[in-house]
Amino acid sequence: KYIPLDATATPIAWYQGFANFYLGNRDTAFALFQEAEKVNPYHLMVLNDLGTCFNLNGDAKTAEKYYKKALSIQPEFGDALVNLAIIYYNSGQTDTAYTTLIRHSGKIKPESVSVFSTIILAKASTITTDEIALQRLRRKLDKPGNISELLKVLRNPNKGIQAVIDN
Repeated sequence: KYIPLDATATPIAWYQGFANFYLGNRDTAFALFQEAEKVNPYHLMVLNDLGTCFNLNGDAKTAEKYYKKALSIQPEFGDALVNLAIIYYNSGQTDTAYTTLIRHSGKIKPESVSVFSTIILAKASTITTDEIALQRLRRKLDKPGNISELLKVLRNPNKGIQAVIDN
């Protein structure tokens, strides 16, 4: 009734899982996402949401595999890039989290701003201890629009993180 259906690609079980996930029924959502994977094992949102369920259940290795599978299908899939960066960051792999995150080239969702800020600041603090420069960077990272602009600079191999810190 409330979500448009695409009968040719998105399994109905994914919609049911999506609704259950946001209603707080994670176990039911997980089972429904697994059912959806059987119907369409290459659906990006199914793979991403299964990765999220595995991660929330403490299985980061399997979550990583699902995010990577989604990215093998669509290398610029923003949700999987952000989630994979979170996996790396939480396991102490700051550099890998950073290089994964700067691949993101789409619109930044408001709920992802803190993820971008945390990882970019973590990377910056491995390069400088200049607290004034880090404070300037924190202020720049307060808005999604600023992050989108910073990502363009961060992706430039001739400028990168040092250019962002210096400005």
